[in-house]
Amino acid sequence: MADNSDEPLNDDLIKELEGRGLAVLQKAEKAFGHTALPSKIFAKNIANFLNDADIACDELFSKSEFIRLRLDQKFGALYSTQKSHLLEKQVAEQLRRIATTFNSNQRRNYPSSSRHNNKLSDEQKSAIDAALKNGVTVITGGPGTGKTTMVKGLVSALKRHKLSVTLCAPTGKAAKRLGEATGLMKFNPTTIHMHLSNTSRSKSHRYDVMILDECSMIDIELFHNLLSTIPDGAQLILIGDKNQLPPVGAGQPFKDIVQLQKIIGRTATKENEISVKNGISGITVAAYNVLSGVEPSSALTAKHNGFEFIDCPKDEIQSKVLDLYFQSTENRSNKNSTRLLEKVQILSPQKNGSCGISNLNFEIQNFLKSENLSYQTLNHSKKFFVNDKVIQNVNNYDLGVMNGEVGKVTGIVDNELIVTFNGFEKRYGENELDDLDLAYAVSIHKSQGSEFDTVIIPISSEHNFILNKSLVYTAITRGKSKVYLIGERNVFRRVILNKTKGFRYTDLQNQLKLQGLGEHIDVNRLTKVYRQR
Repeated sequence: MADNSDEPLNDDLIKELEGRGLAVLQKAEKAFGHTALPSKIFAKNIANFLNDADIACDELFSKSEFIRLRLDQKFGALYSTQKSHLLEKQVAEQLRRIATTFNSNQRRNYPSSSRHNNKLSDEQKSAIDAALKNGVTVITGGPGTGKTTMVKGLVSALKRHKLSVTLCAPTGKAAKRLGEATGLMKFNPTTIHMHLSNTSRSKSHRYDVMILDECSMIDIELFHNLLSTIPDGAQLILIGDKNQLPPVGAGQPFKDIVQLQKIIGRTATKENEISVKNGISGITVAAYNVLSGVEPSSALTAKHNGFEFIDCPKDEIQSKVLDLYFQSTENRSNKNSTRLLEKVQILSPQKNGSCGISNLNFEIQNFLKSENLSYQTLNHSKKFFVNDKVIQNVNNYDLGVMNGEVGKVTGIVDNELIVTFNGFEKRYGENELDDLDLAYAVSIHKSQGSEFDTVIIPISSEHNFILNKSLVYTAITRGKSKVYLIGERNVFRRVILNKTKGFRYTDLQNQLKLQGLGEHIDVNRLTKVYRQR
């Protein structure tokens, strides 16, 4: 530890401190998604080397090639890696370029293309009209606010004006759902990675408008890479739910853009609107309750309202989750039921623990395997049986299977695993099997962009480290018909009352302000929650 004297730091100590500072920032990015850290937090992490760390940091790192000191109106002095600084700065610059190179005069006299559509609310029509006439438009809304209906109306309006449209989403599953849910498969929605790959090989087509769905899942680096490919004059429309989980990677560009300016509109969490008495699904009511820090009513039941919390001690959670899983697949003795693949999904916060992903998958596979043929990898790290439900973990363009797609093991031929995805057989050799995992239980992160008829979510203190409000909210909103939370009610209460866990430090909002983008990005919020059958 350095003493508190006025002697200058020697070169070796400066180099050591810079290396430690860089490691602190990189860990914050990887583990917590921060693209920057406030001075006090940053200094605390290197306090073992400097007693007067706060002052020394400002002086020490002001000329660093690897660490940037930035001044933020909200957080004061912020430290970040040079890479994160450039990513956020260039994202703001690219957004300004897209917003300002679009010629709004060409669209200013466009008629309100959506006005004759009686299926759209005034709120949805306003969002569509804004998207027609602005270079960069953001549309955000929670469950039940009609984002899918709005997207369909938006594309219809764009096509009526003979504008070419490109649809993208962060994952293959989200891209497929975007096409299926909106009836827009003919527009070939694709993943952002596939779009970037096609662009790099000059295989992407020219377009007037790019629509990005599930934008809360997009991290700062992927967003940066995408923006750089959008041509001058094209429009960008960002759609998502800012309250869902932040990206797996660092940053939260969608949320930062939404929060850049004051959003006009009624709050979507008014008690007189979000109520099962008003015909709103119990799933939607519970989701908005969680966002508001309110515990959903114990009177809600899956049978009558679609949502239920089953309270039980920690050591009973696993057995209750498994019992409900098999019960929800209608017939425990029908081990090959297709409902196992399509209808019921366990969403667990993390891999480890008795009710973690790995253990639940093992228990379900062990029960279902019967005498089915099996395939084990050479290193014995994984074993799959015919009829197993599996999930792809990375984009594999050679196989044509995207990250997050769920399939079924349908055979073993010539030492290869045959997996069927959406009716198409794919052959997996030894080298590709690392890309597959069992999918009876998956992570909540992996479930983003997907919906399931029935969702089962364990809530256990063994997952305290990762549990937060946005995680639980996202899990609940994956269910269409029934959502069960099973576990410790006191843990659930602590999670929904905690307003700070999962918070991310970034400097993107500051960079957006520096580019004057508050005047150039149109933000629309869908707030009205509709009755659900």
